[in-house]
Amino acid sequence: MLFRFTRSSALSLFVASAMFSLAACSAIVDPDVGGLAPDVTADGGGLSIDRDLGARDAGDGGGPVIDVDLGGRDGGGVPADLGGGVTCTGGTRCVGAALIECIRGVEQRTPCALGCPPSALPRCAEFVPSNVPADFLGRGTEDIEIGAGEVGRIDTDACSSERLDTQVVEQPGGLELCVYIVRNVDIGAGGAITVDGQRPLVIVASGDIDIAGTIDVSARQGEAGPGGGGGGFGDALNGEGVANGTGGVHVDLFDDGGGGGGGLCGSGGAGGLGGTAAGGAGGSAVTTELTPLLGGSGGGRGRGTSLSSGPLAGYGGAGGGALQLSARGALRISGALLAGGGGGGAGRVGTTSSINWGSGGGAGSGGAVLLEALSVEVTGSAQIVVAAGGGGGGASNGRSGSNGADGTAATPSVGGGGGGGMLDTTGGDGALSVMDGLDGDGNGAAVANGAGGGGGAGCIVARTSDAMLVGGAAASSPSEALRTLPVLRR
Repeated sequence: MLFRFTRSSALSLFVASAMFSLAACSAIVDPDVGGLAPDVTADGGGLSIDRDLGARDAGDGGGPVIDVDLGGRDGGGVPADLGGGVTCTGGTRCVGAALIECIRGVEQRTPCALGCPPSALPRCAEFVPSNVPADFLGRGTEDIEIGAGEVGRIDTDACSSERLDTQVVEQPGGLELCVYIVRNVDIGAGGAITVDGQRPLVIVASGDIDIAGTIDVSARQGEAGPGGGGGGFGDALNGEGVANGTGGVHVDLFDDGGGGGGGLCGSGGAGGLGGTAAGGAGGSAVTTELTPLLGGSGGGRGRGTSLSSGPLAGYGGAGGGALQLSARGALRISGALLAGGGGGGAGRVGTTSSINWGSGGGAGSGGAVLLEALSVEVTGSAQIVVAAGGGGGGASNGRSGSNGADGTAATPSVGGGGGGGMLDTTGGDGALSVMDGLDGDGNGAAVANGAGGGGGAGCIVARTSDAMLVGGAAASSPSEALRTLPVLRR
């Protein structure tokens, strides 16, 4: 058997032998002859052990000397080494991916999960959330819990709660945010949170976020999701947002082009030709890391006469909302996060053929989902949906078209059907399995009404310690909308 002999074992052996041999008499072992007070002194003939940390021990010319001197060298011997490491050569610092500290004179290295901070601070890097103050990540004390069959509602315009910490936060270059600062989030299977209002929703957890149920920030036809852009309606010909669709063109008495679809990470489809009138342009795709956090873009409206009963032109579909989930602990998704775009409105017919019937409105794009934690896990039948709406169909032959479908995970967001007959035009499908919306149907016949373009896909950004998603891309609709990045650090 191999034994390792150390100074501590030598001390133990000596003390034991001293106690044994001096059982019948009293002995003093006091190597401190220079007048320094001993750290441990046995009174009345006991044993004295000198632990002088600051002076060299000259011995007493007598018995054995026990010297645990941590501050210098003992009579030309080796320095004391309590940690088995390397003697310190500098102060606390972060080098590479390790924090180096001096602990009792010995260099200690601690691995840093996120490496060293961008600044030269002597510590490991820390994860900070996007778009909100860093201290929000650690200050939540109350939980959000939604059980099976329960439905909660969050209004980001009010952005208030009797129990939870809520804050309205300005973000440069973007809309105000409604921020819920919590400890843990647990939405059970069959439970749901629906969200409306104009501000994007951010939930920041000091603990874990578990979503087995649903959080829904989707648009509904012309009603935008939280943070999404509205579609063209009334006097507003174009949609709202960073990649809005534009309205169709009107030519002569009855020729009307369809509205263009809104875009975000995917492009919106163009509106269809109506007679000699061009359709509106679809919104171009943008590249974004969701800083600032923003929702989808609205589609442009169609053209047509406005009656006392309402406009005959199809309204533009609205953009899907924006959702950010940031957790200091684990972030696990096995349910659904929905941020679909709204379908475009159909062109309608008037009471007589002398009235200018309407063309279809462009659809809204999908919204945005930002997920942040050191590890983000997407498992089981999870769905993260940023599908777009479908364009509205154009009116024709005395019959109105039909509205485009809202963006969902179940089926492609099909464009609305046209009125039928020789002047029939069908709205473009919205993006679901692909990134870009389809163009609306066109018809070059005189007095025709074009259909609205489909919306483009929204954006999904997942930030983790290693820019990898556990599970994942297959759960995204469309899968190409997902982008993985490292977490932000300080």
